[in-house]
Amino acid sequence: MRFEGKAVIVTGSSRGIGKAIAIAFAREGAHLVLADISIEKSVSPYGLPDAERDTAEEIRALGGISLPIKTDISHLSDVEEMVRRAIQEFGRIDILVNNAAYTEVGLKPFHETKPQDWDGEINTTFRGTLNCCWAVLPQMMRQQYGRIINITTAGGQDGLATPVVIRRLKSRSGPVL
Repeated sequence: MRFEGKAVIVTGSSRGIGKAIAIAFAREGAHLVLADISIEKSVSPYGLPDAERDTAEEIRALGGISLPIKTDISHLSDVEEMVRRAIQEFGRIDILVNNAAYTEVGLKPFHETKPQDWDGEINTTFRGTLNCCWAVLPQMMRQQYGRIINITTAGGQDGLATPVVIRRLKSRSGPVL
C-alpha cells in the first residue's frame, strides 16, 4: 500500500472528486481527515446528497481510518482547529489535498451577479486554500516532509454556460459558439 500510515487531509470530501480522492487514499492505506462544511446528511445547492459521514462510513467499510471534521475553510480558526485535531489523532500531516470549492456564482450569468455574490467564491476557493496551506505548513516543516495538492477547475479557461446563456446563444441566427 503506497500511503500506509500517511495522514492525509482532503477538503471538500463529502461528494464528487473529493470523496473519490479520499476513498482512493484510504484504499492505499492512508489515514484520512475528511474536512468539509457539511458533516450531517443534507442536500447541496445542486440537489446532490452531501454528507461527510457517508464518506467516513465507506472508508470504514474498506477497513480504513478516517476522522470527519466539520470545517469551514473560509475561516482560518476552523482550519487551525481541524489541523490541531488531525495532529492530535494521527500525530502528523503528510498530505493536504485542497479540493473544496464554492461555485454558486457560476449558476447564473455574470451580468446578473453582484460583487457580494463573489464573496463565497473568493473566501472558500481562494482564501480557503491559503488558510489550509498556512495551517499545515508549520507541522510539515517540523516533520521535514509534506505534500500539498491544489485542485482547481478548467472553468477559468472554458467558462460555464448557464441555461440562460445557452438559450440566448441558440436563439441567435448562425452557429452556436
